[in-house]
Amino acid sequence: MVPALVPVFRPLLPSAQEIMPYLERIDQTRWYTNFGPLLAEFEQRLAAHFDVDTSCIATAANGTLALMASIATATPRGGQDVPIPAWTFPATALAVLGTGLRPYLCDVDEGSWAIDTASIPPAALRRSRTLMPVAPFGAVPQFETWIACAEQSGIPLIVDAAASFDHLAGAGVPFGAPTLVMVSLHATKSLGVGEGAVVVSNDPTWIERFRHYINFGFSVTRRADDLGLNAKLSEYAAAVGLAALDGWAQARRQWIQTTAVFARGLRELELRAQPGFGSGDVSPYCVAEFASRESCDRAIAVLAADGIESRRWWGLGLHANPSLSGLPHGRLTRTDEIAGRTLGLPFWRDIGEETTGRVFTALRNAARGRT
Repeated sequence: MVPALVPVFRPLLPSAQEIMPYLERIDQTRWYTNFGPLLAEFEQRLAAHFDVDTSCIATAANGTLALMASIATATPRGGQDVPIPAWTFPATALAVLGTGLRPYLCDVDEGSWAIDTASIPPAALRRSRTLMPVAPFGAVPQFETWIACAEQSGIPLIVDAAASFDHLAGAGVPFGAPTLVMVSLHATKSLGVGEGAVVVSNDPTWIERFRHYINFGFSVTRRADDLGLNAKLSEYAAAVGLAALDGWAQARRQWIQTTAVFARGLRELELRAQPGFGSGDVSPYCVAEFASRESCDRAIAVLAADGIESRRWWGLGLHANPSLSGLPHGRLTRTDEIAGRTLGLPFWRDIGEETTGRVFTALRNAARGRT
């Protein structure tokens, strides 16, 4: 019998039964989008989760649009470049390109996997509109370094913290340069609504500009005083989000338990997980770092032979994508090394012992050179 396919991820959003009370409220109000009462309640509860005032938070239809709106509404200044890490999901670069600016690809740090601000040439910073680091797979290890770089350069700071819903809980936004943090609410994140995002800032006026931008540039009237787009989160997405928050405590316990099992298994195989994995905060991903690209490729082959999917979540770097290969960049030595020897393993909060056992049996076989 051919073993069942093990996918690399299985999202788990609230059930229809859990969402139904919120859907019934939509039926009663007949308010389906345009900043309705469910969205207001959802944003209030998100503000409590991140420990900020509601004036410092806003939602959007998805993470890419949220990043675009963040860039477009940052404090106006000269410059056409936005330094970003070369090792990230393409959406980071596409959001920059979508605003008419140019991503400048930077190398990443060996220890944190995050952008190495020391690798940004002074000339690139001088012509930058904003700085946009990425929190690798949820971990936010270098906020102070990022803030210092932004302050010294006099540019706003936008953090693509797509998978950091749990890492940033109760943290607010560190004091310093004008800062806006984007957290994705995609189905593949630890708390998801299907498609969506939330932004948190230490600058309420930035949030106000953001809200106008995602509503066609409207201010208090239906006149488009500024440029904008339509990136509002609907009442239906808010209904899913409210149900997800209702079950977050239980979901988080599951994530923590599953993470502990995978962290222990990786230690036994002498494999490093992504920074912050197993430290007490939830990441929806488990990324293993192998000793070499060859051993990583062997693991991919052994896993696939047993019907187990794996994925290089961020590929081999943005510069390896044909559509992005022409972007300017400096030396990307560490990006090439880390991207080549890291691999996303099957990982979700209710993955179960049997599936976990299959994954680690295949990894042990790969370590022994078996196919």
